[in-house]
Amino acid sequence: MQTVDTTPSEVVRLAEELFSRRPSWVDFFREIFGWDGAVMRAFPTPDDREAFRETEEYGRLNAMLDELREEGESNAPRREPTSTITVRLPRALHESLLEEAAQSRMSLNRLCIVKLTQVLGVPGEAAGSS
Repeated sequence: MQTVDTTPSEVVRLAEELFSRRPSWVDFFREIFGWDGAVMRAFPTPDDREAFRETEEYGRLNAMLDELREEGESNAPRREPTSTITVRLPRALHESLLEEAAQSRMSLNRLCIVKLTQVLGVPGEAAGSS
C-alpha cells in the first residue's frame, strides 16, 4: 500500500492510475474505498470522510467505479474471493427485499450488495453475483 496525502486530488490521482489499468470494480473498490483503501488512509476519521464525500473529487471516484461496474467482471480475472453471511431478518423485510429485487430484475444477493455499497457511501448499482 502506498502512503496517501490527505488531499482529495491525491486520492483521485491514485484512483486514476489504478483505473487506467482497468481493474474489476471489486479490485478498484477494495483499493480506493475499502477498509485499508486510499480514502480510509487519507481521511481516517468519520468526519474527514464525510467532508470528502461532499467534494467533486469523490464524485469522480464514483464515476470511475460506476464505469467499471458497467463493464462487468468479464474483462478481468476474478481475484476477489466471495464470502457467505447469514442475516436473520423479519419475514416482512425479507418479502419486501424479494419484491424490490424482482421489480429491479436482479437477484436478492445483488440487491443486497447494491444496498450495502450505498450504505458504505458508494452510490450506484453494484455488479454482484446473482
